[in-house]
Amino acid sequence: MVVSLLSQHYLLPTGVSQFSHPPEIVFHIAPDGTLTGIKLTKSSGNTYVDDACVDAAKQAGRLPAPPPNIHGMRVQCQK
Repeated sequence: MVVSLLSQHYLLPTGVSQFSHPPEIVFHIAPDGTLTGIKLTKSSGNTYVDDACVDAAKQAGRLPAPPPNIHGMRVQCQK
């Protein structure tokens, strides 16, 4: 569900159709679902693609409240 929600905000930059590997981000999920500490942990090799991945999490901003045992996630941005 989290990946699906982030994918709604993930837009590849104009002119980019392929990249070597998907960027990866990590973030914390507050009890109210707010995403904090969003960081790129694995680059795609393309700064624009990496920025789009981080921006997708920032735009999502808030997710449904997670189960009590979930505090953070590592996610790959793919299209």
